[in-house]
Amino acid sequence: MEKSATAKPDSTDPGGEVELPHQLLTTPPADDGTGDTEPGLLSFFAAWSERRYATKCCRELMQLHEAVSARHPGAAGLELYKLIVLARLGGDAALAQQVLGRAAESYALWPVPRALTFRDVVHYLTVSGYLDVNHGRRWICSDVRRFIDSAIPKHL
Repeated sequence: MEKSATAKPDSTDPGGEVELPHQLLTTPPADDGTGDTEPGLLSFFAAWSERRYATKCCRELMQLHEAVSARHPGAAGLELYKLIVLARLGGDAALAQQVLGRAAESYALWPVPRALTFRDVVHYLTVSGYLDVNHGRRWICSDVRRFIDSAIPKHL
């Protein structure tokens, strides 16, 4: 059975997945041979919208990082990221853990496994949040990693 980001946990299965408020689909659109996934101006405006959303998310998540770090001075790494995800999305610890797991799957395990970074968490929250807000979209056409890398310090 394929995992779904919106699958509700089975009440009889204590290890069932928690329902996420968003879905990250990494399947790219069908290519028509032109290299464009959306026609003309639509592609331009979609990319602009994605970059704008990424910039806003980076700013908000940096503010959350500062606020959560100030409230929990001993928190670092995964513990800090979990607190930031909880502050951003609400929910419970299981939801935050699932989001961190998906961020690691998406950005920290391939091509070479490495530790999850705050940039990875921001990238996941940005892409999944954008897809959630834009219900009809199943992918993004911008490389938002560039915006995230320029807005989020590497050491966080």
